[in-house]
Amino acid sequence: MLHVAPVNALPYHILVTAGMSDLSMAAPDDTREAPCRLELMMTLPERWSLGHDAEDDGLWGWPIRLLKRLGRYPRQHNAWLGWGDAMPNGQPPQAFAANTRLCGAILAPSLQVPVEFYELGSGPERIAFYAAIPLYREELELRRQGGMEVLLTKLLHHDIRDVVDLKRRNV
Repeated sequence: MLHVAPVNALPYHILVTAGMSDLSMAAPDDTREAPCRLELMMTLPERWSLGHDAEDDGLWGWPIRLLKRLGRYPRQHNAWLGWGDAMPNGQPPQAFAANTRLCGAILAPSLQVPVEFYELGSGPERIAFYAAIPLYREELELRRQGGMEVLLTKLLHHDIRDVVDLKRRNV
């Protein structure tokens, strides 16, 4: 896991998986243009508690644990992950921690990093970088019933971006 510390121009912690893109994922036939190599990231507020043993922290370590779980998912399940995929935290979805009701995530480009960071390289070996954006149970259901575009439209309409906010509005 890579950690990009906050700076004035980008006052957020950014966590990025490292190694997920080592193996190419087999894309489904209807997604031939989709990147087959992927790394994931999460954007956390500057005040987020990220100490030496952050992963083990019950309240603050869940983004690290989520990214690791998502990063291993394609290899463990011989599966493909891409834009718009959703991953609940269990069945039924359970809150990531006691200080939030967020309980799942979708994958989409980050709105907090420059567009130049969306992909690395070109052609079939290019690596895409998607944000894991935490969701509430009702938002996971909206995505399942209405699709990714409906969910993203609602999130953007309420100015909800990919910076994790434990108490943000549930759209």
